[in-house]
Amino acid sequence: MKKISIFSTFYSIDRAYSLALVVEDQLRMFVENGYDVDLIVTSGFKPDGYFAHEKVHLKYLTEVPRSNEGELPPDYEQYVKQCANELRGILKETEVCITHDVIYQPAHIIFNLAARVIAGERENLRWLHWIHSATSPSIRCNTPFVSGIIQQKFPNSFVVYPNSGDIPRVARNFKYEEDEVKRVHHPTDIPDYLGFHEISKKIWKDNELEKADIICTYPIRLDRGKQVEHVIKTIGALHELGLVAKGIIIDFHSTGGDKVTYRQELKEAAKNWGVEKDIIFVSDISKETEYSVPRQVVRDMMLASNIFMLPSTSETYSFIAQEAMICKNFIILNKDFPIMRSIYGDYPLYRPFSSAINVLDGFDGATHTKYENEKVWYHDLAQNIRYYLERDQAICLQTLVRKTRNPNYIFKMQLEPLLYAK
Repeated sequence: MKKISIFSTFYSIDRAYSLALVVEDQLRMFVENGYDVDLIVTSGFKPDGYFAHEKVHLKYLTEVPRSNEGELPPDYEQYVKQCANELRGILKETEVCITHDVIYQPAHIIFNLAARVIAGERENLRWLHWIHSATSPSIRCNTPFVSGIIQQKFPNSFVVYPNSGDIPRVARNFKYEEDEVKRVHHPTDIPDYLGFHEISKKIWKDNELEKADIICTYPIRLDRGKQVEHVIKTIGALHELGLVAKGIIIDFHSTGGDKVTYRQELKEAAKNWGVEKDIIFVSDISKETEYSVPRQVVRDMMLASNIFMLPSTSETYSFIAQEAMICKNFIILNKDFPIMRSIYGDYPLYRPFSSAINVLDGFDGATHTKYENEKVWYHDLAQNIRYYLERDQAICLQTLVRKTRNPNYIFKMQLEPLLYAK
């Protein structure tokens, strides 16, 4: 692994300042992928969170004068020399130095000049300069001398920017070629951001939910009337369409009698439909989850999901359907159980799953829907789901961000490759 240093100019942590979040996310990505990181900060910095992780090693620089307008004190060269001497020791074994706004902010001009001294001495030291605005230094800085320094290309480096649309502007303003400006999106750790329970985080991580196209959570006791097999077969049909689909069955109060037998049958159905590894029974996770889980786990998994199915043959209301709607899931309800339509109206997608009432008169009895070709029926339902999900802008964006803005994706696909680029 490359020896990495992250060069910030932080003297404190202010998480209302987005740059602090960006740097902390980088620390998270590096340490969770096995890297040790030297984090350069200035005098007085007190770490917490990932800044205090055991694989993050703080390296302190003496504070220097800063001016948002880039005004330099008469003896600025003394401060540059002092900072360069300290950086020389800190970066002695570093192979890649990541900086944040060091080459951009006029206030950081002394750090910028000191880093350029080291770059002139260490041709084998690679620099990745994250900048967080494309605005020209000539506009932001009233000091022409400082503005001119900032606009000089930094040796042996790439500029890194969070969007590709600004690349031509960044390249022009900082005197780089366009192919020397690299795009790395900012990640969001969804379980962390949404405050997931530890059980929820385990479900997310162990089953790589961030990679799924479709996630469906069904919290139920394993009574046969809940018809969990319909969810499993729909996941199987979605899988056959080439989609990565996961079913999370939160099976509470189901530790004895026919419920155990039914669970085993459901697992066989998952195997027969080719999704044995994609159907997660929460009761299987540990002894702690065998009987039930905290209600927060249900909420977390609903937030993680983008579809919800309720093929149950009988309900008086259904809190779980309502909670799935609150969490902005696409909803599929039982057409053969018209009580659902009386509660939730015409907005959900209704499909027939049989029911425990006579659908013709609404009184006691039963409705049995049989499918002439089961595979074709579930294939059609899967196509319906795909059609609607691809046209719901909110769900499309939720899925896009979950799959391609999570820390694992950003690190493996965008950040880590830059450590080896020349």
